[in-house]
Amino acid sequence: MKKQLRKHAKPHHSSGDWDFANTNWELNSSVYVSSPSSLRFLATNNTKVKTTTVPIANVKEGRIITYIRAPIEDNRTEIVFRWQDNNNYYCVALHFSGVAQTQYIYRRQGGENTILNSASKQLALNAWHKFRVTWWNDYVGLVIRVEIWQDGAWITLIADGYDALNLWNDVGGRLGIGDFGITTASGGIYVDDTYIYGIG
Repeated sequence: MKKQLRKHAKPHHSSGDWDFANTNWELNSSVYVSSPSSLRFLATNNTKVKTTTVPIANVKEGRIITYIRAPIEDNRTEIVFRWQDNNNYYCVALHFSGVAQTQYIYRRQGGENTILNSASKQLALNAWHKFRVTWWNDYVGLVIRVEIWQDGAWITLIADGYDALNLWNDVGGRLGIGDFGITTASGGIYVDDTYIYGIG
């Protein structure tokens, strides 16, 4: 990525930085990467960082780095960006399981999903995983890179996704993290130490 990324926010243990879809969340002081707590989704929920914290114009191109942990098999955890509404955004969909599952990069437009790339990888249960999702404009359109931190280095989780349509590149959009299909019986999803970078 040629442009210089600048850190806009470190939403860290502060629920006030986020807009939640519902009340299915808590700050959990038992399971975390950094004390005193992590954000835990108790059931299906999604949250987007407030535009007063990270202006959408600054993340037309950007990066999100975050830790995620799933105690029990999870249907789908999403990292979203350039979010316009529930039917229009870009997304990385992660599946946590005891066996290899398909991990996706996709575009949602008009309520329809278009897969931009995918990979069969196992994301082990009950362990913290550190992810880095970066998106930028290139001659091919939009490039989306998904990496995971392993053995002291960032490695590719899914090969880069490309989208010639490069939607919403002139307006940006909100970004955030959501979890879908979980119930209170699943133990929830934990999120911690989230950093957001943009070009503003």
